[in-house]
Amino acid sequence: MAPKDSELDEQINTYLEKEYQRYVAWYSQNAKIAKNNLIGALVVVLICTICLVFFPNTMDQMSFLQFQFDPTNAIKLGLVASIVLAIVSMRTTLKRMNSCLTLQAQLEAEHSLFTERNETAFNAFKSNIDRIMAAVNPEVVTAVERDNLDKEEAN
Repeated sequence: MAPKDSELDEQINTYLEKEYQRYVAWYSQNAKIAKNNLIGALVVVLICTICLVFFPNTMDQMSFLQFQFDPTNAIKLGLVASIVLAIVSMRTTLKRMNSCLTLQAQLEAEHSLFTERNETAFNAFKSNIDRIMAAVNPEVVTAVERDNLDKEEAN
């Protein structure tokens, strides 16, 4: 009975190292990237808003080819467009960050429920993780499997 237990422990440890930890790390990394993007978009909004507020009302006429124009409105319009694009980016990035953090929490909750190290509990844990990943992001499953195969071939 001891060889079967050690074989099961090896399967559990291999799964936890090769798949589960990579899924958690992938979502953690993407949440961190989304957070950094969110901070960057916030900085763009703040800088553009400050520039828009303190920008002079009129400037000297400029010429482009044969046309004379006042660049003040063009610059202000560009700043407003930058603010709008940064806010839209912040909204989508916030959704992405929340999604990554939610999925990471789901994976960690499944791991915390996996307390008994027997075959039935392991199979249930593995199927729950696979179900979560397949339902939400099958591309990550494919990428982790491909990465595992590449590492096995390298060894």
